[in-house]
Amino acid sequence: MSTNCRCYPCRSGLSVLAAMLLILSVAGCGESGESRQTYLTELDAWVHYGDENERRVIQQQVSRFNDSQPRLRVNAVILPAGSYYRQVSHAIRDGNMPDILELDPALLKNAVEADRLHILDKVMTEGSRRALLPSLVKRGMSGGRLYSVAAIEDGLGLFARKSRLAMADGDPALRIARGWRPEKLETLMAGLAAHDDDGRVMDFRIDHGVRQTQYPVSSPMDGSRSALDWLEQWHRKGYIDDNADRTAFVSGRTVFSIAGNRAYFHYLSALGDDLVVYPLPDFGNNYTTAYDGWSWAISKTADDVRGAVRFLEYLLSPQEVLNMAGSTGAIPGLVTTRSESEYFSDHGAMASLFDQAQSGKVILYDGATEKFLSQEIRDYMQHRASGS
Repeated sequence: MSTNCRCYPCRSGLSVLAAMLLILSVAGCGESGESRQTYLTELDAWVHYGDENERRVIQQQVSRFNDSQPRLRVNAVILPAGSYYRQVSHAIRDGNMPDILELDPALLKNAVEADRLHILDKVMTEGSRRALLPSLVKRGMSGGRLYSVAAIEDGLGLFARKSRLAMADGDPALRIARGWRPEKLETLMAGLAAHDDDGRVMDFRIDHGVRQTQYPVSSPMDGSRSALDWLEQWHRKGYIDDNADRTAFVSGRTVFSIAGNRAYFHYLSALGDDLVVYPLPDFGNNYTTAYDGWSWAISKTADDVRGAVRFLEYLLSPQEVLNMAGSTGAIPGLVTTRSESEYFSDHGAMASLFDQAQSGKVILYDGATEKFLSQEIRDYMQHRASGS
């Protein structure tokens, strides 16, 4: 069975045209002319490279969708990670858009401003729209209209070693709750540092889904301190492990790790039942974390808008959302699937991260006004390492 997906490894010279020619050249691989099915409509979908699990799941989803559609076929073109932004930017500028494509918030903003996208609230069912997490609705909205949807969400969380938290004076679960402040986290770290050989009890894991997540790194409008203000203070007090080997948390050097939700499986394999996940502190303006994931959109030039909508609604069906979330460690994008999620249900290990996304208290990255927290951390670590 064909998956109807093609992956192209990153090559600087690969263009959209070349990718499309390759798709066309292999469209009938392994099929004779007599057995090849004739479809009423074929739709091209550009997919970002993502991680291995994402690619595997989307290939399976495309295959299942195509099997269920006798007159419609989706050809998923998985474009190279290194050139996706450039290729999509050129398509937005020139108007040579695929039928369906994935966009990050910066690309989405550009596509909306260029009037390249179909307005989805005109064509998607109300049930599909209402079931989405508030953070996903905010991401896809512009000027009061919905332009994109997504099946999964990503956010930052505070991962901790349960056994060592008991050293920090009392039951930590009673001291860490929604809306808690960084002052409380600092008090916890101070108590833990007193029982630690080097006092470094916190690290940052910035390579598990965190590129899509950020804090408000500049000074908030209410005059409160930004996330980086706290980071610098905690460094000065000696609480932060630079995590140069990326093993600080799993090796037991630190008690806390701020990381993306997709780090959960990696941490679980190392810590088992000793792993616990908490929401992040509120660093100002009552925001805890911010989101910058990928979402699906339909171009205005799509050959079959209704067919494209059917594909997106298939990806947003409860079982397919759970398939993608369960394979990647991402937050399921439908409120209605929470009870069926092993990790994000009310009693799941990452329930607090689902609560963050469901609260609607999020800041969205638009590619211009904010910088990624992960990049800020990298810059700060390099600054410290150089001694400047």
